[in-house]
Amino acid sequence: MKRNKKKLNTYHVLTLIVIILTIFIIGHVVINKNTIYLAENLDNINLELGEEYQLRAVDENNEVIIYESKDPTIASVDENGKIFARKSGKTFIYVGTQNKMKQKKVGVNIPYKKNDFDKYQRIHVKNKPNLKFEVNTVYDLDASIDESFSKGDRLIYSSSNTNIASIDDSGKLKMLREGVAKITVQIENTDIKEEYDIHIFNKIKKVQKIIVNKNQKNILEVGDKMNLNVSVFPEDADNKGVKFSSSESTIASINEKGEIKAIRPGITIINMISEDGNTKEKFKLNISRKKAYLTNEILKTAGIDECNKVMFVAHPDDESLWGGGHLLEDKYFVVCMTNEFNSVRKKEFYKALEYTQDKGIILPYPDLVNGNKSNWNHNKEGVKEEVNLVLSYKPWDEIVTHSPRGETGHRHHKFVSQIVTSSVKNNNLYDKLLYFGKFYEKNEVPSSLESNLKQEIIDKKYKLLDIYAAEKKSIEAFWKQMVPFEYWKKAVVWKDN
Repeated sequence: MKRNKKKLNTYHVLTLIVIILTIFIIGHVVINKNTIYLAENLDNINLELGEEYQLRAVDENNEVIIYESKDPTIASVDENGKIFARKSGKTFIYVGTQNKMKQKKVGVNIPYKKNDFDKYQRIHVKNKPNLKFEVNTVYDLDASIDESFSKGDRLIYSSSNTNIASIDDSGKLKMLREGVAKITVQIENTDIKEEYDIHIFNKIKKVQKIIVNKNQKNILEVGDKMNLNVSVFPEDADNKGVKFSSSESTIASINEKGEIKAIRPGITIINMISEDGNTKEKFKLNISRKKAYLTNEILKTAGIDECNKVMFVAHPDDESLWGGGHLLEDKYFVVCMTNEFNSVRKKEFYKALEYTQDKGIILPYPDLVNGNKSNWNHNKEGVKEEVNLVLSYKPWDEIVTHSPRGETGHRHHKFVSQIVTSSVKNNNLYDKLLYFGKFYEKNEVPSSLESNLKQEIIDKKYKLLDIYAAEKKSIEAFWKQMVPFEYWKKAVVWKDN
């Protein structure tokens, strides 16, 4: 009996050990189970030099995801899971949480390709070097790194033959003697680079004149494309290349091949410079707009159905300066003709309408072009189409715009007044038309002139104009004296006095 009892005790002990181990193992597995899931079920990805890839992961416990690269010199990964291919090679990206690191592993392969340099344009060389230079020429590449890189990354410059051409740490080239040299611009600790073969001569024949084809069009409609055809003199110049740029690239852009794209109405200057740096030329280009930007769908989305009165203005802030009191007390749909392309003024315009609880839309017709007020010669047809579309959208109780005098005499105020007045007459709506009130210069407001706005509205109008921070100095200097006055006049009785 004693022997059997001993066997029984041994059996119980072994059973207990097995149970404890089982509980420990199961508990360990449960505690340490993977909680990370990748949006894409992948084990490996292939990237090219300079390419980015967004790795997306979620944790079932909503813990913060932690990304880590085994070798960040080959492929780095940021805190949001964006992988960046820096060098040829292979590495892994680990994905985990603070409680359990490296739950998932994704292989990254960046194959080596001969002559596969900066495909994703991570190196920005503003002044790409010519093929031919004269001895003793100094040339600044003016290069920078794409924003994908950290502040710690930098460019490394080198020359294959420093006796022929040298280059310093800032990218400044110096041509020392005749010969050929390869200039390399490389992002440090990566395989991403640009290379340029330069030929240096004691004397080269330079371009003396750039000639634009005499049949070249100088007016394009928005959306049109055109090649700028140029020739150089002399025809046997050693480097006949020409570089192009646009003074207003938001009006019309031009690429290195001379291909122009018309983007918005206005005037731009196409600048040309010979690649040898010896000759410059300019070409004035007008971009017109003959069709309306607006459609009934756009107007509906902008809230036109909520309004029974409409206001046409030239610039953002005109509606607030000349009609802010009316906007605060009534419901208007405001059509602003210029500055949709100006992110600051566009934002201020919509913020002003939000403050007054009105509706409206801003359009991209030109304001200042190269510092000068646009003459709208090639855009009046487009503006007319916009006005006609709005006027015909619905019956209006009231139509208001700039006076024929243009308040301050601004040419754009006058243009809008002329176009709106003409369209109103053609649509038999002249009895609905009102003009903004008469403008008085600072210190010339008649002492007998009383405000036609309640003090509460005047106070709100001052706050309304504060929204236009970009124009605050001008408003303070020239127009603020007009804030309390909004003596609009019926067009049928308006007189220029």
